[in-house]
Amino acid sequence: MFFRGRDKVQCIYISIILRTARVIACTQSILDSYTCTLITAGHRFVSTIWLTSVCIAGVLLHLSHRVISDSIVNMDAATGLVFVVVFLSVYTLLSRTRQSKTTTNRKLPPCPPFCLPIVGHLPLLAQRDLLETLTLQRQKLGDIYRLQIGRTTVVVISSYRLLYTAFVKNADIFSDRPHTVFLELCKDNGIILLNGPRWKNQRQIVLKNFRHLCARTTILETIIHKQIHRFHDNISSLDGCAVDPKQLLIDVISSVVGEVMIGKIFDTDTVKFKSYVEQHNEVVHLTAKAVILDFLPFLRYLPVDLFNHARVEDLHQKTTSFVKGKIGEKLQQSLGEGEPRDLMEAYLKTSESELDDQVTQTVSDMFAAGLETTVSTLRWALVYLTQYPDVQSRLQQEVDQALPAGTLPSMADKQAMPYVEAFVMELLRHSDVAPVGLLHTVNCDTYLDGYFIPKGTTIIPNIDSVLKDPDNFESPYEFKPERFIDAEGKVFKPETFIPFFFGKRLCVGEQIARANLMLFLTSLVQAYTVSRHADDTEPVRGALNITYCPSDFKVCFHKRDVTHQGRM
Repeated sequence: MFFRGRDKVQCIYISIILRTARVIACTQSILDSYTCTLITAGHRFVSTIWLTSVCIAGVLLHLSHRVISDSIVNMDAATGLVFVVVFLSVYTLLSRTRQSKTTTNRKLPPCPPFCLPIVGHLPLLAQRDLLETLTLQRQKLGDIYRLQIGRTTVVVISSYRLLYTAFVKNADIFSDRPHTVFLELCKDNGIILLNGPRWKNQRQIVLKNFRHLCARTTILETIIHKQIHRFHDNISSLDGCAVDPKQLLIDVISSVVGEVMIGKIFDTDTVKFKSYVEQHNEVVHLTAKAVILDFLPFLRYLPVDLFNHARVEDLHQKTTSFVKGKIGEKLQQSLGEGEPRDLMEAYLKTSESELDDQVTQTVSDMFAAGLETTVSTLRWALVYLTQYPDVQSRLQQEVDQALPAGTLPSMADKQAMPYVEAFVMELLRHSDVAPVGLLHTVNCDTYLDGYFIPKGTTIIPNIDSVLKDPDNFESPYEFKPERFIDAEGKVFKPETFIPFFFGKRLCVGEQIARANLMLFLTSLVQAYTVSRHADDTEPVRGALNITYCPSDFKVCFHKRDVTHQGRM
């Protein structure tokens, strides 16, 4: 019989919800925590689905319980299964309903077929290397196309013309960053993922300081030269033995970036600094793996921590504490007169800047960006030097003619070494360590190339497709530094050469990155010949993590016997 009496109905309904909750969240307290977290965090959409699913699943289970209560069926397992099915069904239905309301009768960019419930095109992206997939879809669908990843609509832009239209001509619309899990971890601080007036203020401070640092080249060169000496000392101690160069590069580049950020207060030989670098790298890589949470946010509320969120929070707290400690030490120093000597000093001399978590996160952001990209690019440089010995020989000949023996290069020597400069440009183009940059979002409804893009759509700028487009660069998958040298022997820069992107999100550290690459590589080929270890025969392949980096490999550094006099 069905329920009789109002009190009995209420009691049964409550017991149904509690029974469902017990299986899904293990205990009532966990469900209460999940529900409160969802609502207080502002995730109304997910919380609505969660509560609706609990209620629907509860009713279904009560009806089924009346039929199978005397059977051997495990009701706890049935409860969990019903809840999962209902949750996913409601999630898909409401997601598509919300999307259809904003796109009715408007032409959207084309998308691949077979968009699955819940995950969308995620299986398509997981089939092969992401860059290969994006290239293949461009060939099928055109320069602008759409993907559905979870409940997030993503538009991929793949041509220079459309990227320029979006990020330069319409920069105010396309330059925002989407809300991410990592931004929540940073408490809406930093510079890389921030939007609005606070982001503009932080970017202005960083740009001003970096431009000043690069204008006074002797300061930056002194910082880099110190680490070049250290790098060569470490190489020399190997006595020609094979080594994976990754850690060698991390040690010296982290020291350069650290001194540019906070100054000489970074004692890069201490255990604390090395621990900071290791923890920082782990945070970056764990966060990169957890990017799926931005597209399937309900995974965050599973009872099991599949994406090491607790570990990331712990590491982030430790790295933040380290930087804050260094800021405290900096505050105790006399700043003196004149221009700031590092980024932290620039903040301390800017009265309107916020000397709090915002500054700490900005320093951490810049440290991560500078370290990851530069180390990955230099590792690719070593790969190319070993793969193309004729290129390495030509570099050495030019450096030998341009520099006196034993003299470290400076940025002023660039004019006398066009092939070295062209090598660096081809290195940046071919390796393309940031092939899709960071995600963007549109802050209002807009159109691009005749297609409607709703507000909140995530945008992927496919920079790699521009740098590997045969219409922009002949034989794009060949490594040819001479492509950037004209008939007169001078270096030229095509407008489609955008490894640092453009528009309002142009990489603020471009000049510092170029200086690192130019000086480290020139001094390396000047003093050493690099070769692949004979036993290391595995081909080096690229993989997209936080950057597009090569797989592990070993090289040998052979000291050159240079007796030339060079220029006089």
